Amino acid sequence: NPFICNKIRVFPPSIMGGPTTAGSIDACYFNVAKFFKDPKICNYMGYKDACFSNIALMINDRNICQSISATSITRGACYSAFLDKTSKTDICSESGDNIGRDLCYTNLAISKKDISICSKIQWEHYIDQCYKGVAMQTENISTCEKITSNVEKDDCKRYIRVSVTE
Repeated sequence: NPFICNKIRVFPPSIMGGPTTAGSIDACYFNVAKFFKDPKICNYMGYKDACFSNIALMINDRNICQSISATSITRGACYSAFLDKTSKTDICSESGDNIGRDLCYTNLAISKKDISICSKIQWEHYIDQCYKGVAMQTENISTCEKITSNVEKDDCKRYIRVSVTE
């Protein structure tokens, strides 16, 4: 019974001399959700997103990622974890806010070694990470030239030079 977690007493920090045990209640629900492989139990937690993501991966059901807050980067990371398990290329469009979507597209481009996917990314940081990741995977130094950050561009070129000479 997951409601056994409600039996954990929450004390104010001043009584316990440290943090409250509220985190212990969430940890209890998280462990119960994992044990029963039941994402519905995550709803009883204060911070549900990590729980949903873990259960989604555990039972290999990317539909659970939809339960993660649309503004959470965890949602993008959850969908990204399923990139290798699907041929569906529009999976990233389901991953919530722009940051989550951009993270997912970055991971998709790198895993597929497809630089064209980088054009779907909006945030410059992830665009650079996308180009860098694809360049490093393909060992194509010319792709590094697309990176706007000089630090990232130099790092990309340095990595490929070392990788090719090994």
